[in-house]
Amino acid sequence: MARDLINRPDWSGGAVEGYNGRQVADGYDEHWAGGRPVAIPADAFEGLPGQAVEAWQEDPAGAAHRWRTLRDAVSVVGELEEEDREDIVRSFEWLPSNIQAVVLQELAMPPWKRRSASREEVERFTGCDEGFVLAQHWRGKTDQNVGFVLHRIRQIRAKLSGTEWERLERWLNGLTREQMIAVCIALVPTQ
Repeated sequence: MARDLINRPDWSGGAVEGYNGRQVADGYDEHWAGGRPVAIPADAFEGLPGQAVEAWQEDPAGAAHRWRTLRDAVSVVGELEEEDREDIVRSFEWLPSNIQAVVLQELAMPPWKRRSASREEVERFTGCDEGFVLAQHWRGKTDQNVGFVLHRIRQIRAKLSGTEWERLERWLNGLTREQMIAVCIALVPTQ
């Protein structure tokens, strides 16, 4: 599933617009987002967890927006060196599908207003090598972005059982420095 998401050629960002729910170009269907039609690939939801797709398709405005948000988040992993990218994808696919579904659903959530992280939270976050690198990358948005990362992690943890969280935590702890940085960047909404 993760391999399909990262390597999708139709996630280039270009979309063909159309009206009234008709197919707007070969391989594209129309969905509504932000009060206007947005074309996304007709097979955009293939490979995604069924429970996520069902929820998104009940709200067509949310389906297109969540698909694009997930595409943007996953694209960060696609920018890793090939060996790191293949490793993170392979290891993510070994996680149970329900854990994958929870993570992908959270990544697909649209941006929202979150409180910035406290000074103590930022200090704790930047106390490790990955956090220090991310703070340099984020510069003036470090407080806000650490707040997003911590909130999303709390959201994911709340949706998993204790055993599932331990499994996900072991996966996260097994990531390389570059992979962990990519995961943290993916947790920050781009819009």
